Amino acid sequence: GSLVDAGDTVDLAVAVDHAPASAVPAFNVTMTAAYDVASLELVGGTLSCTLGCSAVADEVSGNITFTLHELALGQTLGLSWRVRVRQSVRPGTAIGGSTVSGVYDSNSLAAPFQGRADVVAMTGTPTDGFTVTDAQAVAVAVTNTSVA
Repeated sequence: GSLVDAGDTVDLAVAVDHAPASAVPAFNVTMTAAYDVASLELVGGTLSCTLGCSAVADEVSGNITFTLHELALGQTLGLSWRVRVRQSVRPGTAIGGSTVSGVYDSNSLAAPFQGRADVVAMTGTPTDGFTVTDAQAVAVAVTNTSVA
């Protein structure tokens, strides 16, 4: 992981790829990112997502929820946000791990006919990079894009 100081910002990005090898689009895609609210604060106005998805942050719990109705074959859903290391964080503190997880359905119908639900998940610290491949050909890559 990277070394940071109090007040530094960290840009985080997630790419959700729907590989063409999959047979159908992913529907009702919900990605949830969680960060360590004891050490990090979300920088206002930095939530971003592509393909018309929506993003909502709960700064008390440290959860960010991104939702998208349909992720077509071959599309990539891009998610990004920025956090700042709190001024109260003492030198030598290990910042708690962040997590990103996701769920989606195999068709667009509402319950109880939404098809097979699948889950994609990864865990790690905010400054490490990870790639996780789901059995249904949806991959999630989380990267630290900058520490300033």
